[in-house]
Amino acid sequence: MNQADANARSRRFRELINAPEILVMPGVHDPLSAKVFQSLGFKAVQCSSWGIAAANGLPEGGIHSFGDHREAVRKIVQAVDIPANADMEAGYGGPHHVAQVVRELVQIGAAGMNMEDRAWRNSHRDPVRLAPLEYQLEKIAAVVDTRRALGSEFVLNARTDALTVTGADPEQMMAEAIKRANAFRKAGADLLFIWGAPTREQIARLVKEIDGPVAISGHAIKLTVGDLEELGVARVSYGSMSVDMEASAVGRLGKAILEEGSFASVADFMHETDIRGLIYGRVLRTAT
Repeated sequence: MNQADANARSRRFRELINAPEILVMPGVHDPLSAKVFQSLGFKAVQCSSWGIAAANGLPEGGIHSFGDHREAVRKIVQAVDIPANADMEAGYGGPHHVAQVVRELVQIGAAGMNMEDRAWRNSHRDPVRLAPLEYQLEKIAAVVDTRRALGSEFVLNARTDALTVTGADPEQMMAEAIKRANAFRKAGADLLFIWGAPTREQIARLVKEIDGPVAISGHAIKLTVGDLEELGVARVSYGSMSVDMEASAVGRLGKAILEEGSFASVADFMHETDIRGLIYGRVLRTAT
């Protein structure tokens, strides 16, 4: 994708973040899921690192290599006309690695990326810890410096996992989340992503005390999009739910065939004609 087109998508993404209405970003794990959400009228999609890894039979956390993950994001970006935001976990390394990640994502036309402050864990059983704040700010500086050098409008969605630190005092971690989000914003982040399952009262406080647009994950909370918009949230995403739903549907299909000898009980699904229309829709619009 050329620089002008990539910048147009990043600019559109930033406009959506800063618009009065909340930006709803469903998570996608492949080109088809992205096309489905675009066809329904969503204005942007969020690539899910967990979803992409799971769709390839792998857990997330760096086991799915950056090269493979970038290629998956490239295919999603090319499949749709709306902004697609990448999820780069902790940036695949230190500041130098982060700079290379940004260069390659800009080249393929990603509108922006998530980058979290969770310290490396050997497994999901390990307790959640945060990377030192100063180290995280160095990585954010690498994003900002790289996009400036490229003449790019690439968007950084800086995520803090402070609310999920294992065994920590909730009030202390709330204060830490706010502190980190404000530091990320001052360092040049465009969107501040608070990971976890905050309550309505906590979200209201986050929006009030963070000096920048706040993003929340909708998969672990019971609040509606309307609730979040009323609270002042700028963006809500639904991460890995597309791949979760896909795996569930495949499981129901298999169970029906095994137990009933037919798929009739689960036959309410999108058929080949509809899917073919999604696959070829963008090509046909371009051709005409």
